[in-house]
Amino acid sequence: MSERYVITIDTNCINTKQGMETMNKIERWHDEGLVEIVKTDVMDTEFIRASQKFREKSRKYRENLGVGVWGHSRWGHFLWGGKKRNYPFKEIRRLLFPRFERLGEDEKKKAIRDAMHLATHIMHDNDFFVTEDKDFLRKREELKKKFGVIIFTPRECYEELCGMNFNKM
Repeated sequence: MSERYVITIDTNCINTKQGMETMNKIERWHDEGLVEIVKTDVMDTEFIRASQKFREKSRKYRENLGVGVWGHSRWGHFLWGGKKRNYPFKEIRRLLFPRFERLGEDEKKKAIRDAMHLATHIMHDNDFFVTEDKDFLRKREELKKKFGVIIFTPRECYEELCGMNFNKM
């Protein structure tokens, strides 16, 4: 892991109303330059129809670009695919959503974008993926074993950093 931890946040952790106490603390560390919170390119895709507050909050974070997925990526906000990229999108989607073909259209869109979030996190080799999404949390041990990814809730991430004496920095 890097000296300064890089934390990818899922869309559900954007914390526009500052109501998530542990996210507030992690955001403060980000503002102080102690950690870096990043977003994936998918976050702003999901916020196209969201309120201005979400888009403003997400502008605060550096964007990690993933490999483009037709119908889910915004032009100019993705990388072209290639065999050398570590972008395990299909494997993640299969692991998280084994019955993908049976899902409705809205559920498929969510499944694809969830897999894009995590594949982009892995491709950029970030330290922690922070989410409150039950699909990720239910499968985190399998995801860790297969991809080496560490998935935390905001509280778990905060506690992990505190356990490293991070809060004394």
